[in-house]
Amino acid sequence: MPRISGIVTDTLLRYTVTNDGCHVVLQWLTADGDEVNVAIPRERVGEHIDQLAVGASRTEEIVRGGQNLRSSVTWWSSAVDQDSGRLALTLTFGQGGTLCFDFTEHMAKALLTSLCSFYGADAQPLSGTFPASGTGIKQIAPGFVDED
Repeated sequence: MPRISGIVTDTLLRYTVTNDGCHVVLQWLTADGDEVNVAIPRERVGEHIDQLAVGASRTEEIVRGGQNLRSSVTWWSSAVDQDSGRLALTLTFGQGGTLCFDFTEHMAKALLTSLCSFYGADAQPLSGTFPASGTGIKQIAPGFVDED
């Protein structure tokens, strides 16, 4: 592995988005007590999330024998593209961040098969009205969205 110099950070102090929406700015506190701002272009955020996830997986493999990094999901929603059959699964976690995962129809059906094996094929969706996840969208149950 090549030697790479870097700045050790202890704490993410805050984040902001630039007024034009083109960058996410992260303000870090270094181990030396200095503040460092890093601006990430909007179109590169997903790539950086992927790289951080790969790095986190590698550190967990080294330190804890390969256990995956986990984050508790606080909400989710889903939609299927009727033309392609692709499933878009959006997960909300942490302080309210969301990530949307795009599944092929084959992968979505494999996920359904896996969930049914864990919870039973006869598992019934929750009923009732839940908080809206956006303007004009009524949450019928987690993951079941009815657009008005």
